[in-house]
Amino acid sequence: MKNPFITLCILLACCVNSFAQAESSHHLLSPVSFSVSYHTNWYGSNEFQDFNNFVSANGISLVPSDVNDFILYPFFPNATYGLAQSNLSFLLGFKGRKGFEKNSWNEWQIGVTWNSNILQVFELHRNEVITGDTFFSGIDTLTIDTSVYESYYYSQDADALLLNVSRIYFTNPDHRFFFYAGLGAEIGSSINNIIDAFHTKHESLTINQDGYQIQYGSISDFDQESEQIKADPVLFFRPYIPLGAGFRFAKKQTLLQHFSLTVRTSFGIEMGKGNETSFTKMFWSLGGGLTYTI
Repeated sequence: MKNPFITLCILLACCVNSFAQAESSHHLLSPVSFSVSYHTNWYGSNEFQDFNNFVSANGISLVPSDVNDFILYPFFPNATYGLAQSNLSFLLGFKGRKGFEKNSWNEWQIGVTWNSNILQVFELHRNEVITGDTFFSGIDTLTIDTSVYESYYYSQDADALLLNVSRIYFTNPDHRFFFYAGLGAEIGSSINNIIDAFHTKHESLTINQDGYQIQYGSISDFDQESEQIKADPVLFFRPYIPLGAGFRFAKKQTLLQHFSLTVRTSFGIEMGKGNETSFTKMFWSLGGGLTYTI
């Protein structure tokens, strides 16, 4: 993954540079808009093996020896929860001073995105019943069983700072309602990457009479272990396709004419490279923001 990841980053930089040179050969680029937006990313549900590899590579010892012996909460195959990311973006838009079509315009958007509280949560558990001795008392049958409950809980909390570059095409520049689409990419690294792991185990005893439980008692208290590490940074590369719409507050020559409210959804692929591990996963996002156009 290392060489392809670096190659993709180099290709992104080369593409941005070549497009910028092409644009500057036709017309001078000038800053025309400033955008602040908030959006949330959602990821697919097949993330556990990636995270398991990640915590193992960073030296966490509280990892089951055989994951197949456990059920991944909340009881769906390969399910995870807590995989939403909150994102705050600051973007500066550039467009040519002339040469644009009457009913559309396009611009480069360059800025930074801050991922706040990237949180992944995984919980595995199993409940093993060990059948014990059987006793006969008259017509009654008594059995003594031992139940062993065991769980593993993992959480990852981190922030990430990413460079955001996109090429956006707009429609209806003179209308109050407009739409846009384009291509973009983010590249950056995680910051303050903390991983917590918890292991809990408890044993209990049950006495059953003719198939019915008549007595229950704990054999041991809840044995708990915990571990926390400051993990190495993870490098991210996220190509995406943005689609959105906007509403300009006014058409007349007033201050409100420069402000517009936008909503956006994006679809993309996230590629990450960490310590001795790598991953690729799909994501989509939904959000909105405020844009000031000069």
